[in-house]
Amino acid sequence: MTASNQGPGATSGAVTLLASVPANLGGLQVTAKGADCGPVVSTLTCTIPAGLAAGASATVLLSASTASAATLVGSVSASGVDAPVCTACSTSTVVAVPIVASTARRPQLDAATAANLTPLRYLAQGGKSLPSASLTVDNWDPTAGVGDVATFTPQLTIDAAGKSDASNFVTVQAAMDAAVALGSKAAPVYIRIKPGTYRETVCLPATGAPAIRLYSLDSDASHTVIVFNNANPTIDPSKTLGNKCGGSPASPVGTSGSATFAVTATDFQAKNLTIANDYVKGSFAGSNQSAVALMTQGDKIVLENVRLLGHQDTFYMKSANVDQVARVYVKNSYIEGDVDFIFGRATAVLDNCTIHTLNTGNGTGFVTAASSDYRNSYGFLISNSRLTAETGTPAGQIYLGRAWDEGVGNLAAYGATSPNGQVLIRNSVLGAHIRKLDPWADSTATRPYSSVPSGALPANRLFEYGNTGPGNGN
Repeated sequence: MTASNQGPGATSGAVTLLASVPANLGGLQVTAKGADCGPVVSTLTCTIPAGLAAGASATVLLSASTASAATLVGSVSASGVDAPVCTACSTSTVVAVPIVASTARRPQLDAATAANLTPLRYLAQGGKSLPSASLTVDNWDPTAGVGDVATFTPQLTIDAAGKSDASNFVTVQAAMDAAVALGSKAAPVYIRIKPGTYRETVCLPATGAPAIRLYSLDSDASHTVIVFNNANPTIDPSKTLGNKCGGSPASPVGTSGSATFAVTATDFQAKNLTIANDYVKGSFAGSNQSAVALMTQGDKIVLENVRLLGHQDTFYMKSANVDQVARVYVKNSYIEGDVDFIFGRATAVLDNCTIHTLNTGNGTGFVTAASSDYRNSYGFLISNSRLTAETGTPAGQIYLGRAWDEGVGNLAAYGATSPNGQVLIRNSVLGAHIRKLDPWADSTATRPYSSVPSGALPANRLFEYGNTGPGNGN
């Protein structure tokens, strides 16, 4: 607490600083400068003697420990013939939010380790040739986002209600095809997409595509929607419904083939739009209800103010092969789903995002499912974000995630070169839907969760640091 004399002369009477001390604060220490403080009971009273010079201040610093968050209420009471009415002399501050205790089932990083796990550290290297020491270090920094779309000049325009010609298109795929026709050595191609609903699948291929900037001028991303209805078990006898970037045409279309929008090219950026898969869970029988909204495979992907909507497997971030690191940066965006809805082996940073869990109806769910290569130190980083849930989602039942042991059918098949997903969720607000004691589940191959090596099995690489909210580890 600080009291400053903002009057024209020295104070003629005493000034009292009063702090209401919560009962759950322990080990409270008081350091006063320019004030005399009494003993600490339920309140702390400090007196600033008369004669505090104009412009001078007196300060009382309180430090304490606690097992739970506390609210400290402070006030200043002035006296003396020259003392004005005090209009801003009371504060109410949440103080001493404790460091979350690290447990075997809910490991927390220490501050020194967390200091080295930042967005720029995750994104600093990519390309081919894992392990990490062999990757190209280019210190990629996309944290400024896509940029001010009002300053962009589009070469191509998409308008569902418009016309088609050399630079105007009614489908997103037609615009992507036109951009690819310009060649991979072209300068970044700016494509404006006008508000509307575009029901189609979109494939931006790895070969021949230039850098693309896809954007809407409407900052409400819900007004510009690219959507399709496909799922892993979608039967497609003609082999034409699946996403063309999802591999060889197949029936059923498979997980990659279910993607509404697939980006296998490098240096793609999007802003102010929605990508959705509106498959209705349960339309096909079986437990595999995977229905991808966005699949990325290229390096240096940037999404800003983008909404990704689906249920199971909403956002699939992969790489071309296990030796390659593909980087994705997502800023100020919204991602929703229910089971493994942020998954894959890419290196990805989700910064200042809302990650919304839908109610599965069966009392469980998983936010992340990383399949990071065992040689890659950086998987998913979720920072400064909010993990929320649909109304009706049971409290304390949703997992932060599980490792996706991609390509491993069962525990007996897990070996030294199998994937070992890496996830760090830090400085984020966790809703009450998150499990308190054990927020990390066993892997998809039933590898038991363990924060330390267990026999021949490696330790899981699933961590937290500095999270708050009702779902944190307090």
